Amino acid sequence: MTTTARPTLPIRQESVQAKLAWLVMVVAFAVFCVMCLASALGLNYFLFDSTIPINAVVTVGRGTAGLTTTDLNETFVRSQRSIINNSVVSTDGLSQATLSFSDPLQPEILLASVTLFGNTSLDIDQMTRPRFEWSARGNEIVLDHVSGTVDVFIPGSERELNIRLTADDGTQVFLQDTGQFSVQVTPQQIRVLNQGGRADIVSVQSGESQTVGVGQRGLYYPANDQFLLLPGLLNLANPNGDDLFAMAAEGTLDAESSPALGCFNTADDPQTTGAFVFSEESGRSTVRFVRGGGAQSHGETGCALTFGSGGINVTNYSSLILRAVFRIDNQSLSLCGQLGSECPLMLRVDYIPVNGQPASIWYHGFYAKQDATYNYPARCDTCSTEHEGVNPGAWFTYQSDNLFSLMPPNLHPTSILNIRFYASGHEYDVFMDDIALFAGEVDPTPPALASTE
Repeated sequence: MTTTARPTLPIRQESVQAKLAWLVMVVAFAVFCVMCLASALGLNYFLFDSTIPINAVVTVGRGTAGLTTTDLNETFVRSQRSIINNSVVSTDGLSQATLSFSDPLQPEILLASVTLFGNTSLDIDQMTRPRFEWSARGNEIVLDHVSGTVDVFIPGSERELNIRLTADDGTQVFLQDTGQFSVQVTPQQIRVLNQGGRADIVSVQSGESQTVGVGQRGLYYPANDQFLLLPGLLNLANPNGDDLFAMAAEGTLDAESSPALGCFNTADDPQTTGAFVFSEESGRSTVRFVRGGGAQSHGETGCALTFGSGGINVTNYSSLILRAVFRIDNQSLSLCGQLGSECPLMLRVDYIPVNGQPASIWYHGFYAKQDATYNYPARCDTCSTEHEGVNPGAWFTYQSDNLFSLMPPNLHPTSILNIRFYASGHEYDVFMDDIALFAGEVDPTPPALASTE
């Protein structure tokens, strides 16, 4: 019987196929491991590091604000509008706008507000928060190409908030923690006033950083790459930095403190007396001055900070700046009434002048309604400047020029007796968030400018 031999592959060919099979298995296993690792990393990023945009709204306190979005078309906002990442917001010399940032998961929580004063612009490069509450990542707001003056208010929340402002030359200002900050950016100088919280200025040239502590004023001169740290401005109206309106609401104000806070109501018609109410509004501790009921006669509702019988001496200062943050929701009279003395918000400073005369008074008023059919004056007989119009229902920050420069030399104050802030007129509804009187020294001239004189 003849047997036919089975054909066999060469030994070398069997070895190559075995190696190829092992290679395929190894590569497949490696791909599987990479996919598992990528999935795990991706899931970890999604759960702990992914972000969503923070809600942001621009509210115009006076005039109009320019808004340019990703379509590169500039529009003008006169009241309020939602904004998104990569938007540019700007104001002209007569305008003011406030950016309010809130948590998208808890829209009632104010994370921060940034007020743009006149001739200010900035790019909203990024505003994000973690997608999930369990993430340890903080909230972040990045503002680029900042030019002009901004006030930054961080009320504080459970999650850390970091705000970064970058000037055109790359100089950066970092802000965090609960507090109030004022940042001024010009080509000659970066100025940071820290009234509470943490602030750092970082030079783009050297990479060096300067911390500006609470109660300090930090100056950075780009032309010289030079930092200067100075004492901040002292808030004579609230030297301890307390939340006065919140303490008044809780009944924990010290009656013996100086200045002492007291509030009042007066009305020609006792049937329509106004009211002052301490409460929280839009994440702010406020006092509300309200009078309604169809009032047709004069009334005043307000508060005063009193520095005692002799007042507080201000002769050692070269700068006095009055600041008020408020919102006028309603007024019945046009402008400030027939005599220009019934503004829905009046600021008044009583002081002793250098000429030794009896106490003098400095007034300034604000209104949110003007009816062209009434030819009412925009200034009272004893007011040194015209009252200012603001947009109704919008927060507005007033910051005076140096009061020493607003008064004749013979009427410069030697001591401040009290600061009054009150609503006046018939019907009115006004919220006050803050009142301050900053005293200190004027900023030194930037070295680059001084060298050219």
